[in-house]
Amino acid sequence: MLRWASAVIGLMLYLFPAAPAMADEPDGVPDNDSHAGYGPLSVRIESAYQSLRLGILPRRPSDLPRGKHQLRIGTTWSNIWATSPGRFDPQRENYGDRLFDYETVDGHISYAYGVSRSIQLEAEYEERWRFGGSLDSVIESFHDLLGINQNGRDLAPRNDFRIFLDPRDGTGNFDLGAESEGSYAKNLLVTFHHNLTEGTTSWPAISYAVTARYGDADASDGSGWDAALSVGAARRFGSFYVYLSLGYAWYSSDTFFGIELPETQLTVLAAGEWRFKPRMSLILEWLRTQDVKTGSDLFPDISNQIVIGWKWELRPSGVLEIGMLQNAVPYDASPDFGVHAAFTQRF
Repeated sequence: MLRWASAVIGLMLYLFPAAPAMADEPDGVPDNDSHAGYGPLSVRIESAYQSLRLGILPRRPSDLPRGKHQLRIGTTWSNIWATSPGRFDPQRENYGDRLFDYETVDGHISYAYGVSRSIQLEAEYEERWRFGGSLDSVIESFHDLLGINQNGRDLAPRNDFRIFLDPRDGTGNFDLGAESEGSYAKNLLVTFHHNLTEGTTSWPAISYAVTARYGDADASDGSGWDAALSVGAARRFGSFYVYLSLGYAWYSSDTFFGIELPETQLTVLAAGEWRFKPRMSLILEWLRTQDVKTGSDLFPDISNQIVIGWKWELRPSGVLEIGMLQNAVPYDASPDFGVHAAFTQRF
């Protein structure tokens, strides 16, 4: 993951060279040629392995004007399926060293205020629920239609809830069933966001953000306080926008049911936006996150997430976003399928 972080920093320096600082204009009206665009979708990290401890999304440059307010509300519904390849045989009660079989729903609501043209403050509440769900039959039918390997999904009961982990290190395994359904993570986040430059016809928009999070997650220890630092860049090329963000997070919780978790985590977000109409955009984004587990082959080294989305400014400063998550990258490190919707209003 460090190689990927270094590559992203190098790409930022190549595509987005250093730019002059932005001036703080008293009227606070954003430039029509803003590099910020509508931006990536507000989709959380949905990987099965990130569900052990919710990650913190890196931020990108924003063009919220001074004295303006922004409200956002959103939700994501994901189906999670991950097993031990070649070792999953539930009829013989052989689950290999891991089984993630459930669905999640995320909900988040945030409020941001433009302190100046370059600085904004944001407060956000997020919560995640897990349950057996109802998407299994639809996903299995889709896989059959396209001839995609079910990866053991058709051997397990449909719409079941099961999390099974066996670290094989002498600490024993744990097995969560229907009794663990419901809300399992609640977080309050506060973010200081500073745009170093809003960009010009030659220079990109560049920003950094500092986030503090206090949360309550089951089966985790620690003080409940987490922190993250992110650096983001955005550049417009005609009707296309490119976004790159790098995040580094520190977590107070370092175990989950006795399974060791690292105290830090790197995340890379890359996205492209095509403004094909004045008030509509198509978005493709990729979220690559460092593994939550160290010193074990229980989990892949990297979790990937691909999201395809659409944004529509259906009223002045009010943007609707709809997205779909699909494991177009390795099955074992991404959500199997998911849908996302959110609405953002500035006033």
